[in-house]
Amino acid sequence: AQPDPEPAPQPEPPAAPVVEPPAPSGPSPNDQLTPHFKLKEFMISETAERLGISNLPTGEALENVKTAAAGMERVRALLGNKPIHISSGYRSPEVNAAVGGSATSDHMQGFSVDFACPQFGGPYEIVEKLMNEAALMADVDQLIYEKDRWVHISFAPRRKKEVLTAYEKAETGKRTYYLAGLHKLGKDGRLTEG
Repeated sequence: AQPDPEPAPQPEPPAAPVVEPPAPSGPSPNDQLTPHFKLKEFMISETAERLGISNLPTGEALENVKTAAAGMERVRALLGNKPIHISSGYRSPEVNAAVGGSATSDHMQGFSVDFACPQFGGPYEIVEKLMNEAALMADVDQLIYEKDRWVHISFAPRRKKEVLTAYEKAETGKRTYYLAGLHKLGKDGRLTEG
């Protein structure tokens, strides 16, 4: 009897194709930017919600918002790790126009944040604390005490280290004026000193 012939070699089965997971479709408001801040906190806008305008930053604006979020982590630490309440961060050009913002506002680029920290103190006390922190101010473009209502901070790369007081005058109503430095204001947003 003859031995059975050896079976012909079988070709290797083709390797299974590598399936890449789908690329994310873009940022999500729930993205955690830093340990204490989510993207949605920098998108807050009652005007955007009321008018149905998207206020989701993408591309360069999103990267700038991440820079602002990192800066706000430093602010939070300097304020004793008290909760920060952001009232305005990124503003899409449409939102900025709807709120009457400056055409050159750093909010549109994603660098600026308007905030309060009630557990630390009022806006005056916050600006007073932050303006005396040289390491933080080295990365700040503007720090503004806004009408005794909130603090505006910008982490734009110009880094002017500028401290301003925004106030109103009785004779001009709601028009905003700016004065270099930190000055006392009344609850009406008007200067209380000479």
